[in-house]
Amino acid sequence: MKENFPIKDILKKITRHKRGATTRTIMHPYREWTATIGISVLIVAGAALWGAYLYSRYDTTFFDENAVVVQVPYKSEIVKRALEDFRSRKEDFNAGTENILLPDRTEEVVVEEADEQVTPLEASSTEPVSLINLRQE
Repeated sequence: MKENFPIKDILKKITRHKRGATTRTIMHPYREWTATIGISVLIVAGAALWGAYLYSRYDTTFFDENAVVVQVPYKSEIVKRALEDFRSRKEDFNAGTENILLPDRTEEVVVEEADEQVTPLEASSTEPVSLINLRQE
């Protein structure tokens, strides 16, 4: 009866340190580089063809000689009414905001420092103090 140890035979073939890799089925650098570059070129070419197809399909820059061009009439009356409406809105807005006092941007604001020390309020109870009560005191 013959004993078969295929695992030992495979390990012997893989671990041949002295002779190097004798089987060319494991490594083929030229074949691997050629396959990688070939697949990369096919992917880039496919993407370029797909992009060209999509561009030609959705391109709207051409002008058809037989196309009917419809000229839209300019309605000056509607435009004049709209401009008048906007002018009246602007005047209403400006009239409503005239009474609002805004600080003059050219004038500098001077802040004077207080001479006396301000003491914080002392709480006489645990109830919240409202601003209305403070103003009345």
